[in-house]
Amino acid sequence: MIVVALVCAPIWAQTASVTGRVTDASGGVVPGATVTVVNQATALETRAICNAEGYYTVSLLPPGAYRLAVEKAGFKPIRERDLQLAVGQVARLDYVLAVGSVNEAIEVNARAILLDSETSSLGAVIGSKQVTELPLLGRNSYALAMLVPGVRPSSGVNNLVIDQISTVSYSINGQRASSNEFLLDGAPNSAAAQNQPVINPNPDMVQEFKVETNSFSAEFGRAAGGVFNVVTRGGSNDLHFTLYEFFRNEKLNANDWFANRAGRQRPGFMMAGIRRSSSSTVRRCGLSRGLRLRRHCRTRGS
Repeated sequence: MIVVALVCAPIWAQTASVTGRVTDASGGVVPGATVTVVNQATALETRAICNAEGYYTVSLLPPGAYRLAVEKAGFKPIRERDLQLAVGQVARLDYVLAVGSVNEAIEVNARAILLDSETSSLGAVIGSKQVTELPLLGRNSYALAMLVPGVRPSSGVNNLVIDQISTVSYSINGQRASSNEFLLDGAPNSAAAQNQPVINPNPDMVQEFKVETNSFSAEFGRAAGGVFNVVTRGGSNDLHFTLYEFFRNEKLNANDWFANRAGRQRPGFMMAGIRRSSSSTVRRCGLSRGLRLRRHCRTRGS
């Protein structure tokens, strides 16, 4: 039993869940109501039946957009779509069924879940829109952790990823940078030496990640600082294709203040990369990827 618990804990960490209670207009519970949750990208369907007290729970849902339906004979069904679930989220959704025909339905679209009432943890989720659209000077997804309150980065986190330490070094709520835990799709991703990530996922493969900074669940062990929980992109029923070029050079950079004061010019710098990728339900493949980096450093000592 202990082995099973240790194996299952990381799986829960990378998913979301929905829980709540189904009642009627008078406040009475509706046992036996069926709650159906469908992933809009993959059409994966999960069902739950309300217990004798009207409660239901649907767990192990991959982060993404969902359709949800609540049905019970003698009541109007409720259908909700574009329900966004984030990694590690426990969404509390209570429903009130109205008496009526099953041919009638109540539609709810893109409801925002503003309050997390089921967990006591603190932190924030960095979504796919932020990962793809915010400037990342070195293509380091972890650099976006700077957006989370209580996270203090080192000076090199937004640079090109060249080692495990300087580019992913964060002090969370005053703890040491080696006190954090890194997860990748629910699996441990921390190096034994400095507790920095073994695999640094590039922005193209990251769907979203959550930074837990305090009061996180016991399923996240070995972390006195915070937990970085990354979920990679998955396939869908549609074919997706991306193509882009990433380019930086010294012409786009401002000179250093101390270099200006000393009358020195900007050092030469060039970083360029081209990437193509495609994904579908069956497979996800990176067709090509290239990166060139050239940097000239001028130093002066006495």
